[in-house]
Amino acid sequence: MNCKQGDLAVIVRSLAGNEGKIVRCLRLIPQTPWAIQPGPRWIVDRTLPGVTFDCDSVPDAFLRPLRDSDGEDEMLRMLGRPVGARQAA
Repeated sequence: MNCKQGDLAVIVRSLAGNEGKIVRCLRLIPQTPWAIQPGPRWIVDRTLPGVTFDCDSVPDAFLRPLRDSDGEDEMLRMLGRPVGARQAA
């Protein structure tokens, strides 16, 4: 799972051109065998244009959470701080 309930998230993939839109994840729908993109989906806080109709849910696989990183970005978490790097004051 990419997101948790209450997360703000950016849509990183969309079949209807919704990439870059920010949504809040309200409630998880664990399985959606009826959807174009099966798997877990989040009910979100806004209605988005869809391929065939507007919808208020997004597949978890299409979302990336926007969370506080405690002063470190994703690259620093993956690779660590450069040796000899100065700390920002």
